[in-house]
Amino acid sequence: MFRIVCSSILCAFLLVACSDSSSSSQVSSAQSENATMVVYQSPQCGCCEDWITYMKQTGFEVKEQVKTAQMNEVKEKFHIPQEAMGCHTAVIGDYAVEGHVPPQEVRRLLQERPSAVGIAVAGMPMGSYGMDYDSREEQYDVLLILPEGKTEVYATYKGKNKIENAESSNSKD
Repeated sequence: MFRIVCSSILCAFLLVACSDSSSSSQVSSAQSENATMVVYQSPQCGCCEDWITYMKQTGFEVKEQVKTAQMNEVKEKFHIPQEAMGCHTAVIGDYAVEGHVPPQEVRRLLQERPSAVGIAVAGMPMGSYGMDYDSREEQYDVLLILPEGKTEVYATYKGKNKIENAESSNSKD
């Protein structure tokens, strides 16, 4: 009788332990799939490497780095409008991430899942992730690229700091 009770308790414990670990591994797997990207970059670009380092440090996995001199074709393939073009192009899930986008905005995009092509930081703003070579910090917008090719401001930053309730850096007084 003692063996049957102990065996039953052991079986129940193993079932609970196994089911918990499999569900948590499914959650971990899903989170890591959402955080896996392919980055397209110019072979000579150093700031792209620095941006990738930030992405890895914040939990993203770079599955592949494609070094190509054909960046215009890459941007066209992933529907990046000219006014949103940045340095490099990453693809994560169903989204394009163009330029020096802060990691927290990529996470926000993946959490909110808007109907969009992706997000972008146009140009190469000083002080942004991967462009932090000195103390200069430019204000810049993170743009949401809409399916019809238009953009809207998703967030505004100065360097690595998000500016709440800021006017677009494209606004002229």
